[in-house]
Amino acid sequence: AAFDCGEVTKEFLTVERYVRFLNALKLDRDPVQCNRDYLAALGQSVYPLPHAEEVCHALAQRGHRLYIVTNAVASVQRSRLERSGFSRWFQGAFISEEAGASKPSKAYFDYVRAQLPELTAENCLVIGDSLSSDIKGANNAGLPCCWFNPKGQPITEKLHADYEISDLRQLLEIV
Repeated sequence: AAFDCGEVTKEFLTVERYVRFLNALKLDRDPVQCNRDYLAALGQSVYPLPHAEEVCHALAQRGHRLYIVTNAVASVQRSRLERSGFSRWFQGAFISEEAGASKPSKAYFDYVRAQLPELTAENCLVIGDSLSSDIKGANNAGLPCCWFNPKGQPITEKLHADYEISDLRQLLEIV
């Protein structure tokens, strides 16, 4: 949450979480090495959401251009995308670490728009599960958005989601 609000850097966050964790457990370990180990393991793991593969395949077959917009660590995200088998349906990935800005900042979406000059509010839809980064980011950039909300959580901030879905297959009715 602090990262999404721009209160801390990704570099701080990735180590500080282990400093706090190790202190809480009173363990004498190197937080930098713990973070390296975690990111390496995370890059090896793939846990697709239910119906993600069929929905991505169907959208690509319909001629939609799919992109990933993420605040994830670049090496982890690229490794996971390749391992998932989903990369064949995505035209590219916009990763905050490479963009020089992160969601929900307008600067992040300005970076994406600079790479995709044909992208407009009329021909895109930001789909995300995070109110604080995805939906707020789309709102900040003036882009339509769809909140993937499988747990039926209420919107707690003054945010606007053009669509709200609880099952990824519902995207097929929207786009």
